[in-house]
Amino acid sequence: MESRKFRRSVLASSMAIIIATSSIFSQVHADIFDELDAATPDDGSSTDYSTTQSGYASEEEEFQAWKRQQEEEFSEWKEKYFAELEKYKKDILNIWDEAEVSDKKVWVEYSEDLKTKKVIDYEKNEIRISIVEDEEKPAPTKAEIEKYVEEVVKTTPNKAREADPVLAAVEADTKIEDEVNTQSMLADVVDSTPAPTKREAEKKAVAKLANQAKVEKAVPAKKEGKAPVTTITIKMPSDSTVKRAKKFSKYVNTFSKKNQLDKSLVYAIMHTESAFNPLARSHIPAFGLMQIVPGSAGKDVTQKLEGKARLLSPKYLYDAKNNIQAGATYLNILYYSYLKGIKDPLSREYCAIAAYNTGAGNVSVAFTGSKRLKNALPIINSMTPDEVYKTLKKKLPYDETKKYLEKVVARQQLYAQATL
Repeated sequence: MESRKFRRSVLASSMAIIIATSSIFSQVHADIFDELDAATPDDGSSTDYSTTQSGYASEEEEFQAWKRQQEEEFSEWKEKYFAELEKYKKDILNIWDEAEVSDKKVWVEYSEDLKTKKVIDYEKNEIRISIVEDEEKPAPTKAEIEKYVEEVVKTTPNKAREADPVLAAVEADTKIEDEVNTQSMLADVVDSTPAPTKREAEKKAVAKLANQAKVEKAVPAKKEGKAPVTTITIKMPSDSTVKRAKKFSKYVNTFSKKNQLDKSLVYAIMHTESAFNPLARSHIPAFGLMQIVPGSAGKDVTQKLEGKARLLSPKYLYDAKNNIQAGATYLNILYYSYLKGIKDPLSREYCAIAAYNTGAGNVSVAFTGSKRLKNALPIINSMTPDEVYKTLKKKLPYDETKKYLEKVVARQQLYAQATL
């Protein structure tokens, strides 16, 4: 994002900033007065002041009760989610040395008997298929490898969520009817395979991937009592990441423009958060391409978009359009609201990137040791953008965020040059 673009946009967006930063409290007041006006006949009669105050108080109490209910429901949902996850991991550990499960950049699915594991590692750009088996069993044949690869190619995000015992236990309906969720998890590979029909493209993609398979036969288990594991590793094409990114260009273009952001920043954040894994989820938990946390960023986003903070479900966040809209909106909130006191656009961008990962309070910690952002602003504004970047890299409280900032800035430069 170029400095000139931000300078031009800051003044033009001042009204949007005021609206975006209005508190829940003030919005509740406005809603209350509108309702009171509608309920009071315009006949010149006077209104009892105590009754008005009582109505006002009840409305505020009603809002607070609704807010508490939302938080309690999400807390219950998280508790159930983590309980189901731990139960699933325990089952896996009965057979495997380690309980590998899906995360931000890796999709993992086990067979019903838990003895076969299929993995798409979007960060490493590779497919891994592991089988717990007898040491004496011969290495998988070409036909067996093709069968495993075909199963992966024919898996869509909808099918993957339906087969996921953790998600299925906490959310009854996980089906999403959009292009991303009804296509193969390896759509970038299938779509780039020349063929007259989709079925033919899938067949060719399976054969091509299977031919590249490398088999690591019967590696002994680390723990006593566990069977050896044979692993099939297949490298995906080197341009797979860019092709995955391109599938979301329509939404990135729309929501980056709407939120006055450079699209290269949105792509770089998405790449760093999920490597464009359509089923990304973290331990927090955060969901989807731009890793939105329902209880924090999700509430800020709905406050801005809908005028009322609410919790976003995993299903909502697994919809690519919803997720990219939420991520771009949250970046807008960070840049144009929370960090608006930072005068230099590039300095503010560096701080917004770090805040997307760790929160604005921890950005302040890098400059003052305190989470009070107000105290950090004069220090940040006295620095050049390069000094701000170096300070963040050195003094952010978490190494993860330091690396995150570095990766996003580097990837933003790459996406600025890419044709998407």
